[in-house]
Amino acid sequence: MFQLKDGSVNFQPGDIRLNGAYIDALAPRIKPLPGEEVWDVKGCLILPGLVNAHYHSYTNLLKGTTWGEPLEIWSTATVALGGLLTDREIAVSVLLGIAEMLHAGVTSCLDHFPHLPGLAAAAKAYNQAGFRVSLAPMLSNVYEHLVVPGVAERLPRELRRNLEATPPRSVQDFREFYLAALQEYHQPRGTIQIVVGPNAPQRASMELLEMAAELAGKYKLAIHTHLLETKWQAMIARQAGSSLVAKLNQAGLLGPKTAVAHAIWLEEKERVLLSERDSLVVHNPTSNAMLGSGRAPLIAFLQDNIRVALGTDGLNCGTNHNLLETMRWAGLLARLEEPDYKLWPGVSDLWQMATINGAAATGWEGVTGRLEPGHRADLIIVSNNSLALAPATNMPAQLILNETRLAVRDVFIDGRPVMVQGRILAFDEQDLRREAAEIGRNLVERSCPILAQTAALREAYEAAYRAYYFV
Repeated sequence: MFQLKDGSVNFQPGDIRLNGAYIDALAPRIKPLPGEEVWDVKGCLILPGLVNAHYHSYTNLLKGTTWGEPLEIWSTATVALGGLLTDREIAVSVLLGIAEMLHAGVTSCLDHFPHLPGLAAAAKAYNQAGFRVSLAPMLSNVYEHLVVPGVAERLPRELRRNLEATPPRSVQDFREFYLAALQEYHQPRGTIQIVVGPNAPQRASMELLEMAAELAGKYKLAIHTHLLETKWQAMIARQAGSSLVAKLNQAGLLGPKTAVAHAIWLEEKERVLLSERDSLVVHNPTSNAMLGSGRAPLIAFLQDNIRVALGTDGLNCGTNHNLLETMRWAGLLARLEEPDYKLWPGVSDLWQMATINGAAATGWEGVTGRLEPGHRADLIIVSNNSLALAPATNMPAQLILNETRLAVRDVFIDGRPVMVQGRILAFDEQDLRREAAEIGRNLVERSCPILAQTAALREAYEAAYRAYYFV
C-alpha cells in the first residue's frame, strides 16, 4: 500500500477498509466484518488515484491534427476546430479522455473548458462515468488578435471585420453563465465541481477578473488560469511595462486555492509573489516541449516553496494522459537546468505533485490525493507483475523511471468501482472507439472550410511571430 509521509514515499503491506465514499481504516491486517464485501488485492499495489491538474478534454478528438507549432500559431486552427464539435462529439471526447486516464491510474482532472455552450454535455459525460472532475469554463473578453502586437495590422480587412463582428461576452453574461453552472453542476460533496477559469490574464479585462474573484470568494471556488506560457507572452507584457502576475493579484485572484498552468516565463519577483500568496503552479513538461514554449524552472519553484502539480494539457500538444511519463519528464528536464544534483527533485517530490498537490490544484485538497482515513476513496489497484519491478529495489522510483504505464487492474472513485479487471463499467470502450473513428472521418470533411478561413489568420500570426523573434 502506497505511503507518502514526512517527505518520503514507500509501499507497506496492509489492508484498507472503505465506508461508502470514504477510506475508513488502514492497517497491516483488517478482519472483515460479517457481510462485508472483500476485494482480493493480494500481490497488487494500492495507490491514491493520480490527478491531472491541467487538461483540455475537447482535444481528445483532435489528435494528429498538428505536429506542433508555437502556441499562438498552433491555436489559430485548434480553437476553431474545437468549436465545430457538437454536444455528442464533446461527450465522446470527454469519454475518450476518461478512458485513457482510468487505464493510466488517473481518477480526477481539471478540465479547462473553452467552448462554453458544450459545458452541459461535458458535465453529463463526467457524471455518467463517475469520474472526479473540476470543470473550469474559460473566461475571456479580449479579442486574441488584439492581445498579440503585430497581428491585427497584418490581417486582411475583411477577416478582421469578421473576427470582430461578434462582440465578446459581457461581464454580466459571464456572471449569469457561472451562476447557472453552479446551480446545475456544482457538487463538491460528490465528484464534480465548478472552478473559476480565466483563460489567461492578458485575455481578460480587469473588470472580468474582478468578477471572477468575487465569484470565487462568495462560493469558495478554486481558481485556474494559464499564465506566461510562452516567451512571446512574456515579451509583450515586459514591453508594456506590466506584470500579468501582478494583474491577477490586483484582481484578487491569487491565493491558496489558485493554480496557474505553465508559468514558464516568470521573473523572480513574480515567483516570490506566487509563493507569498501560496498559489500553485501546474507543470506541463510534455506540452511545453511539443509547442517549444520553454522549460519551466521547476527547481526554482521548489526552492521558493511553491507547490507544484502536474498536467498533461491537450492531446494535440504531443502528450498523452500517462502521469508516470509526465513525472519522468518533469524530473529529468529539471536536471538540465541545475548542476547541483542535491537540488534535483526527489522521488517523493514527483509523487506529491501527482497526488497531494494535484488535489490542491484542482480544488479537492483534503478530499482526495491521499490514502488516509477520512479522505475520499479514490484509489487504484495495480498489478505487481511488471518487469520494471523485478527486482523491486525501490518501487516508487522504478515506477517513475522504468515503467512505461501502470498496469491498472481496478479503479475506485468516491468509493465506487468504475473499472474492474481492466474493464470500464460505465461505457463500452469498443463502441466508443468506433464512434470516435466515425466522428474523426466526418470532422475532417467539416474542418476544410474552417481551416481555409483560418489560413489568413495563421499567416498574420506567423508574420508577427517572426517580427518579434527574428529581428
